[in-house]
Amino acid sequence: MSFAIYFPFLIYITVVNIALLVKDKYKNIKSISLGYISGIVGNIFLFLPVIYEIKLDNISSSKSWGVSSFWRIFIQFLSGNSLKNKINNDIDLNILNNEFALYNTFHEINLIVILLLLVLSLIKLVKNIQINSLDDFDLIFISTISLAGIIFTVINRPLYPHYYFLFGIFSYLFLFKEIKNLKILFLVCLVYSFSSIFIVLNFHNFIALNDGAGNSDYGKTYESCGKIVKDARECRGQ
Repeated sequence: MSFAIYFPFLIYITVVNIALLVKDKYKNIKSISLGYISGIVGNIFLFLPVIYEIKLDNISSSKSWGVSSFWRIFIQFLSGNSLKNKINNDIDLNILNNEFALYNTFHEINLIVILLLLVLSLIKLVKNIQINSLDDFDLIFISTISLAGIIFTVINRPLYPHYYFLFGIFSYLFLFKEIKNLKILFLVCLVYSFSSIFIVLNFHNFIALNDGAGNSDYGKTYESCGKIVKDARECRGQ
């Protein structure tokens, strides 16, 4: 049951723990195993209050958004472009673009920054592999982006940006750790932070001015998305 409800967390920590165990040649297997089991037990207890409200047939009927969805949504999460999914109706989009003309521009700026950092980090990762100089963040990133991505693809479940929070922490560290020049690091962080703040403020201002984007996923009512639904993809903006 815990796996069905919060499977992303279970998959991430499993992959990370296995990767670190292999790297350390199983030296810390006792402590890592104890922490892993404790985490699973703790999560099971967290879901006990709602266990009778969740039906596995509802969960199993939901499917993913395609073979590449894990990696697409991962990029959207890092760049903040996942916010676009919340407003997906043409009428709402036209109103948003008219009221906040630079909204999409800042989305593109964030995407360019993340893609550029990702390419540079992957180039450095390949070099580290060649000289057998992988650190923990390299190992966690490459194992999660490959192994976890394959697992999510095989089990064919719908994914949402907030599922990437745990992986996202390690991913940001992976992307920024190779920037040795403090001035460049400050500039990149400044651009990314400014554009992200602009996007979030524009989004919430739009919601406030238009009573919540009623034609889009974000505007779904409690009756359709405030409770368990048969297909989770119906409420991806929630």
